[in-house]
This record gives sequence, C-alpha cells and structure tokens, in this order.
Amino acid sequence: MSDIKMSEVFDLPVITDYSGVIFDNYCCAIGEVCGTLKQSKYAAHAISTHDTMQARITELETALTNIKKHQETVIVGMPELSATWQIASRALEK
Repeated sequence: MSDIKMSEVFDLPVITDYSGVIFDNYCCAIGEVCGTLKQSKYAAHAISTHDTMQARITELETALTNIKKHQETVIVGMPELSATWQIASRALEK
C-alpha cells in the first residue's frame, strides 16, 4: 500500500478540532476517530505526513541498494562478508 498518496485523497494538511473530528484543509469533515482527542490528533498527523514519509523510505531504500552495489564493486568475490553489506541487506529485507 506504499503507492497510496494521501495528497490525492485529502487536501492536506488535515487537522482535528476540539471534539476529535478530523478535517481537511477545506474544513471538510473526514471523519471521527473512535477514541480520544489525542488519538484523533495522531491519526491526523499520520495522514498529513504519510506522503513525505513514503518518499523518505524510498530514498533510504535506494541508498541502501547503492551501498550494497558499492560493496560488491569494492569487495570482489564475497561482498556478503562485509559488515556494511550485511547491514544494508538486512535493512532491505524488512
């Protein structure tokens, strides 16, 4: 579901009012989160920052892939013995 763009669904940023109702930038009510006002604020924050965080994850995955490729170039034969290669590889598996 990383291909979901919240900015294509909501006019960001979304906010909560004093009662916990979540609104988009046009003050259109999106919905009420079951729970506390604090939970509504967390949900609004998650919606508002989702696209930025997905872009950051993509950047980090690209960097890890480049680290692995660099290690494979530098350490000919068995790059998987490199601690740096192993760390990058494990991070990409998750």
